[in-house]
Amino acid sequence: MTLLIIVLVILVFGLLVFVHELGHFVVAKRAGVEVEEFGFGFPPRLVGVQVGPTIYSLNWIPLGGFVRMKGESLSDLRPGTFGAASFWSKTRILFAGVTMNAATTYIVLLYLCLTGLPPVIANQVSIGHPSYAQSKQVMVLAVEPGSPAAAVSLQQGDLVLSGDGQAFTSEDQLMAFTKHHAGQQVTLRVSHQNSVRTLQLRLRPASAKLGFLGVTPFQTDRLRYALGPAIATAAGITVQLVWATLGAFIGLIVGLFAHGQVSGEVTGPVGIVVLLKNVVNLGLAYVLIVVASISISLAVINALPLPALDGGRWALTAASWVARRRISERLETAINATGFAALILLMLVVTFFDIKRLHQ
Repeated sequence: MTLLIIVLVILVFGLLVFVHELGHFVVAKRAGVEVEEFGFGFPPRLVGVQVGPTIYSLNWIPLGGFVRMKGESLSDLRPGTFGAASFWSKTRILFAGVTMNAATTYIVLLYLCLTGLPPVIANQVSIGHPSYAQSKQVMVLAVEPGSPAAAVSLQQGDLVLSGDGQAFTSEDQLMAFTKHHAGQQVTLRVSHQNSVRTLQLRLRPASAKLGFLGVTPFQTDRLRYALGPAIATAAGITVQLVWATLGAFIGLIVGLFAHGQVSGEVTGPVGIVVLLKNVVNLGLAYVLIVVASISISLAVINALPLPALDGGRWALTAASWVARRRISERLETAINATGFAALILLMLVVTFFDIKRLHQ
């Protein structure tokens, strides 16, 4: 199962990075900048076909793709180079990937708004009068080994519909029920893969230090919107995710330098594998929310004015344009190499804390 999730993470990252690079590729072509190679995956190259000035390659490492433009240094002013393009053309090229990732998030959210949107973010935007594609229910996010819930084979993704005839629409109702009936025999109605089961079990006694049932409950529903409200709601949630991602990144930097810790809200590749493993059984809608979150994270992080990122390259371009002076290729390379090394170090630090949380 874990291997399949790792493959899924690689495919998701690969697709989202490929979409990002596709934005650079299309806009560069339209701006008259020659693209020497447009690759799917990273070298070594498996196969390549040259069409005009561009090599379209398939590479062995399936982690997205890349665009290699002619003369990417700002000091290279030969015809057809990135350096020779106008400031506004460079701006469009550099932010095309960010735009594609943001658009991907928006399209995923729009699809979910039209078909059934689960909770995405706290206090999320909701415009219009949606109907329930799925009414409020209590979903099992995790089952504690050796618990009463595990004894009757309750599983992640199951919906706890009622207890002794009392319907549950929130986790608070379920928790109040189990507390009130601690140590007693109860009857639960549970939906498992669209099949309703009736389970008889005895809850832990009131003296138990652990949960009476032994599950982590989560209130879920799915709202369906008409087209107009769906368009507006998806846009509103996209903006909320942008601000949440930006806040999480700032929190990451502050937490590292002020406390030497990484917030649990920030995760790297290892954490994403764990996250997807936890949500894959909850249904396609929840997997798509993770995809949308990763895509908007790629958009926001790449837009930041940090060396080696699209936003950082644009900052150098803007500085050169304002100062009316060309930045030397040597200085530009040094700045981007330093930024790239810092980003790799940051990724390693986040991964370290991901692994540390797994063993807590």
